[in-house]
Amino acid sequence: MSLAVLKRELDKEVEAMDAKKKKVEEKGKKKSAQKKKINALKKSSFNTKDYTKEDDYTDICIQNLVALDNLVDVETSKIRENVAKSKRQLTEAEVAPEKETGSIFTDADFDVVNRLYFVNSKRAVILDEEK
Repeated sequence: MSLAVLKRELDKEVEAMDAKKKKVEEKGKKKSAQKKKINALKKSSFNTKDYTKEDDYTDICIQNLVALDNLVDVETSKIRENVAKSKRQLTEAEVAPEKETGSIFTDADFDVVNRLYFVNSKRAVILDEEK
């Protein structure tokens, strides 16, 4: 046989093998695509809840509130007083009088300092008291 005939036969065999290989790959791709679709359908769950019916949780909520209310004892007098004070609803008698801050010095102390350190005042003489 000549070299050209052998080369032609080899090319035909290679093309046949490539075609067979492509066919198998395409089958594999189709199968894997089908498997992916089936798995996706299995994983996704559809919402089957009927939203036309409304659930009534009122009784359960009231029971929970009663149970929580029995646990807590709150005194709101200070809060109410503060709100009334901020809204200026309290009379002057109800508002606690503020404590006046006084000086630790007496009037006599102020007179002595006034005489000692100011020009137009008469000089004060301070005598130390001996015990």
